Amino acid sequence: MHTWEADLNRVWAVAVSPDHQYVATGGDEQTVKLWDIHTGSCLRIFHGHTGQIVCILFTADNSRMISSSSDVYDGLRLRTIKIWHLATGHCLATLENHQNWVWSLSLSPDEQTLLSGSQDETINCWHIATGKCWTTLRPDRPYEGTIITDVEGLTEAEMSTLQALGAVEVNSGCSMLVNFR
Repeated sequence: MHTWEADLNRVWAVAVSPDHQYVATGGDEQTVKLWDIHTGSCLRIFHGHTGQIVCILFTADNSRMISSSSDVYDGLRLRTIKIWHLATGHCLATLENHQNWVWSLSLSPDEQTLLSGSQDETINCWHIATGKCWTTLRPDRPYEGTIITDVEGLTEAEMSTLQALGAVEVNSGCSMLVNFR
């Protein structure tokens, strides 16, 4: 029916609005484009991400659109999610809590909670009205809870790797260590 030139390079994300009036696309150009599904014309371009757009979804009432990206700000990897007002194009909120690309987004049936899945092996649960992450779900990592306080013979890089895999350093003055599982 229509061919869109949605991005100069790769298109990573495509979403169709619930009322089948719009198609949203995002990719390497760091923008989300909103298209009229019937005419093929670009209605609006949403600017604000600084990395590839990797996921897009619409709210059920078509009032908002949500996009995730591999954003980088001032050299920091702040993988973000943006909530957009569809009619005006304004960014209503920027959600930051992931350490790697946010590959998937899903809304709860009542649209009060947004779930975001990331390459950082976490799922964040966001309260849509406040933009606050109320919990982060993470599977146990290989060294989860392993205490590495006063370990000798390991390099700084090895210690950092163990911590990335769940090991923890605790105050050596602790009189009791408890691991809750």
